[in-house]
Amino acid sequence: DADLGWRAWRRGWRSLYEPRSVLLHAGQASFHGAFGRRGTEVLAHRNGFLLLWKNLRDPGLWLRHVGLGPARVAADLLRFRTTRLEGFVRALPRLPYALARRAADEATLAPGRGDRAIFAEAGRAYPPAP
Repeated sequence: DADLGWRAWRRGWRSLYEPRSVLLHAGQASFHGAFGRRGTEVLAHRNGFLLLWKNLRDPGLWLRHVGLGPARVAADLLRFRTTRLEGFVRALPRLPYALARRAADEATLAPGRGDRAIFAEAGRAYPPAP
């Protein structure tokens, strides 16, 4: 879970890898049955926005997210794809909750465990786009 992992790393917790472990994951298979593929995509975008709003604290990455968001939506609309926009609209009513959780987590963050350090440790330059 990206949210759980991000918050754990921000607290300074270690993540360990067990090479003998086996995980079978059906992806969003259970969601497809309940919401259909399109509904699952809208839900994934909604959750992606909430993940970033709740956890992203780096000002430069935050500006990148805000600055590129409208361009991504516009590009989607040119291809007649509306799921990102619908995900954004569905995320907006949950924004107060995400911000409240963000504030509650603030006291638990470890010094020096900023977003860029976490993404570098995870092998990414920046967070995934919702």
